[in-house]
Amino acid sequence: MALNSLKTRLSRHIAGMGRNQFDTCRYKTHGLSVELEERIDNFCLFHEIVYQELNQKCSALNDFSAEIRKKLEETEDEDEQEYIKYQASQFIHSNDTDVQRVKNLADESAIIGLWSIVEQFSKRAYVLLKSNLSDMNESEISPPYQWPQIKTVYSEFGLELDSLPEYDTVNEVRVVNNKIKHLYQVDGQLAEFPRFTGKEGLSMIFLNYPINEYEEAVYMFLGHLLVWVGEKIHAHDTAVSAES
Repeated sequence: MALNSLKTRLSRHIAGMGRNQFDTCRYKTHGLSVELEERIDNFCLFHEIVYQELNQKCSALNDFSAEIRKKLEETEDEDEQEYIKYQASQFIHSNDTDVQRVKNLADESAIIGLWSIVEQFSKRAYVLLKSNLSDMNESEISPPYQWPQIKTVYSEFGLELDSLPEYDTVNEVRVVNNKIKHLYQVDGQLAEFPRFTGKEGLSMIFLNYPINEYEEAVYMFLGHLLVWVGEKIHAHDTAVSAES
């Protein structure tokens, strides 16, 4: 079994999987855009390193299983065979359990980290937007703290966040993040998402998450948000310049 980790820029480049960059070079959101990619890449690196270790452990278990099969073929005594099988099964089960638990922890940490990135960058982009359009210092602006409030303040500037690409998947990340940190089981709210339909009451430890899909969705959602904010500020600055 080979676990499929998140891909860093380096591993994407090696595999020829480079993704599209958002063109924010002429916008005031360019610094945020660069930082966004770096932040996501750091989470991917953490996830990739953990999965590399887990894949090595899986490979070692496969080698161990092959050695046990060979040993059984060479052993004629049935009692000894049963003892070898018992010892091997205990060892493999214990290590398989360790792999699954660490995998869950790595995936859950990635989800929590990805959602923190959504919150941080959506708030910082809003502060940048309001400071430029309202002629205020960024230090004078109190960013919204809860997701409904974040959606409301963007709506006041003419953007519905749920109209951005990958919003539905990002919203799923938000709810999964909340369940991991608090309830740690699938409830009615999480079961509304197709991926979790029919799993209400199930502990989160039994779930497999589409981490690569979540990571790509967060990148696409925030990338488009930063482009929109950049264009909005640019249009405002252009209009002000034309009037003066």
